[in-house]
Amino acid sequence: MKYSAEVLEIAKRIGREPEEVFQARALKPEALRSLVEEYVREEGQGPAHWRLLPAKELVTPLLVEVVQRPDSFRKPANKNSNWHSPGLQALALLEPGKHRELIPTLRRLVRKNDVHVLKTIDQHVMAFGSKDLLEESRRLLTHEDERVRSGARGGAFTPLENGTADDPTRLLVFYGKDKAEQLLKQPEILRPDHPLLWEIILTLNKLETSAPEDFLKNLLQTRNESKAPIDDNIANAALVGLCLWNPGEADRIAVQVISNWKNYPMQRVLSAWNVRFKAAGKTSISDLAAYEADGYELDSLSVEFRIPRLIFEFDGDFSKMGSLSEPYCGNSGGYAKETADAFEKIGATQHAEIIRQANRLFGSSGPLKDYNRRQEQVGNLSDKKTAQMEQLSEQYASLHPALLLLAEWEWNQANR
Repeated sequence: MKYSAEVLEIAKRIGREPEEVFQARALKPEALRSLVEEYVREEGQGPAHWRLLPAKELVTPLLVEVVQRPDSFRKPANKNSNWHSPGLQALALLEPGKHRELIPTLRRLVRKNDVHVLKTIDQHVMAFGSKDLLEESRRLLTHEDERVRSGARGGAFTPLENGTADDPTRLLVFYGKDKAEQLLKQPEILRPDHPLLWEIILTLNKLETSAPEDFLKNLLQTRNESKAPIDDNIANAALVGLCLWNPGEADRIAVQVISNWKNYPMQRVLSAWNVRFKAAGKTSISDLAAYEADGYELDSLSVEFRIPRLIFEFDGDFSKMGSLSEPYCGNSGGYAKETADAFEKIGATQHAEIIRQANRLFGSSGPLKDYNRRQEQVGNLSDKKTAQMEQLSEQYASLHPALLLLAEWEWNQANR
């Protein structure tokens, strides 16, 4: 008998005869369901297991259904340990981390805290790499039973290896800094072709340990030839990481990017400027302003913080909608006249001039500091002045963010 390529491939992969594979996959749905029920009553790899194996992907929905049954993990009355249940048997044939519909069931089982069940489901829970199972992941990784902890640690590799983790940074925090660093720096994880390379480097940067210097330098050298979006993200993270090891080398690469900024995507240039600030031990305006982010009163700030805060708030409000009407309708518009001077003081003269032209649209008094009265001013702008405001918005938006960062750098050099 001639068998299909699919049958022959499966037979070779699982080490069974083609005829066995053909017969299993030719079963009708009712027969497959009966075989699944026979399998989940077995313990371990009995006859039904071997008959079912060639049709595993065909019966996956049925196995998931078994796991989801309310009584599928019920412990027999006469058993204390190493007991069998249909749910445990069904999980043995399901690939970990692939069936998100199992998350509610797995969450419930972790909270029941039966060690025998946990030893079976720990890798399934961790393999999702999911934010939906963060608390359950923490329980398994810190469980009092070493076998549960070990299985959970092993399961954590799965989402990192196949690139399915929701957020490896949040999951790995349960390992602690040292263990997370060891895990991420293993050769099978920290490799140039890993699908989560960007997230891995970001995580190491957040741990303030970074990937090895030579790895990052080689990565930056190869990525310089590519302009694909993900490559730019990786290059940005790698440059920040290199700054932790070798600020001088990172600064040298950053200067190369900045000097040829028209040839690079905007985010690459901005990242290079941020690295320049870090390498020089200086604080950018956005970071400096953030120091006073909570509970501050702008009028009470010293000049050192007031200038950065005025620029940070106005530019941030503009970025929300890409229009100057946004800051004038918000809190930063009440300080627009002083903000123009602040831009001027750091050397961002083009920004300052655009803001001054916008301020003149409000008449000789300019935009008022009182919020409600300023809203009236905005609402009363004529159609002509509204059109002029939009033209100025386009001019402001056309200014490359690197120009503002250059002004920040020079202001920092002279004043800090």
